[in-house]
Amino acid sequence: MQVILLAAIILVAIIAAVYFYMPKPVELEKEVVVYGIWAEAEGENFQKALDIFEEKTGVTVNYIPQSDIRTAIMTEFASGEVQFDIAIIPWAGLIKELARTGHIEDITPILKEEGLEEKLFKDLLEIVKVDGKYYGIPIKMSVKTLLWYNPKVFEKYGLKPPTNWDEFLSVCETLKNNGVQPLAAGGKTKWTLTEYMEAFLFGMHGPQLTFDLIEHKVEWTDPKVKETFALMADLIKKGYWGEHPEAE
Repeated sequence: MQVILLAAIILVAIIAAVYFYMPKPVELEKEVVVYGIWAEAEGENFQKALDIFEEKTGVTVNYIPQSDIRTAIMTEFASGEVQFDIAIIPWAGLIKELARTGHIEDITPILKEEGLEEKLFKDLLEIVKVDGKYYGIPIKMSVKTLLWYNPKVFEKYGLKPPTNWDEFLSVCETLKNNGVQPLAAGGKTKWTLTEYMEAFLFGMHGPQLTFDLIEHKVEWTDPKVKETFALMADLIKKGYWGEHPEAE
């Protein structure tokens, strides 16, 4: 069973706004079920946008946030009982996987009819293209793979932002020796650790390795990827993540 899925992606880029492209009246379903990853404050703000959409179109949008959206949609596809119409997916690789397995709909005609090919960044659209067809629309971009620090803590211990790896390790060691946990990521939710992983992948091997992972051209067992994971593990062994890196 093929399901019409408008798969949207969150890209590693700059901050942008969410837009609804409704240039002319069209015949719409009266109720649409949307799965997404936004909950709490983000979910509430997204619901406000959906309320405006409902008011202008008469279409009821039932937004259901998912704590593990990949598992949720893959389980429904496997069972053949798909409950959603649209999914907001933060992984371009998953969109391409679903396109190749025939689970989501080619929306190229929609993009062409609404003129979105010209309105959206071409490089971003390439990420959701498979065999010359589009299977998603980028709706949000955000800054990622950045490491943040507390200036007050650095000032207290006479530290400066590191400019290379050795300086980074030195800062971590100084903080640890002064009873300050150097690194934190809220590892219980797992995805937060990918912020560090992505930063290290980009820094050590450049962006192409990440692109190749998305395209499944490179396996996660690749030596370069293993090297990056080993570096992460070394930081844990040194105690830079504290006693409970899996904390919220």
